Amino acid sequence: MKTAEIPHLLFALPASIWQRFTPKVAEGLVKDCRLEHVLMFITGADRVPPLGFGKPIKIAFYDQDGEKRRPSSSTCSLQLNLPRGEEDVSAFNELMVSALKESCGFGKV
Repeated sequence: MKTAEIPHLLFALPASIWQRFTPKVAEGLVKDCRLEHVLMFITGADRVPPLGFGKPIKIAFYDQDGEKRRPSSSTCSLQLNLPRGEEDVSAFNELMVSALKESCGFGKV
């Protein structure tokens, strides 16, 4: 799947650390991570359905309470849950890639 096939869906999300992560993924600068992986992690789908998703993707933030926690998602509600307060881009990238790699991906990963 080409980047153009995933409309600005993943780039229009209002979180600065997310906005730093997705362009790097799109440019191939994040090892072992492609936009298809990110889309599947959030939605359970490896491509945008022909009629689009029935609702927009949302981002929620959670406090880490002193320990590092990986990002998570709810594919039914199209919600990405990101750690609040993570300002180190490389640390966030590691957490995100770890979450993507270790998710079951509905048997598609």
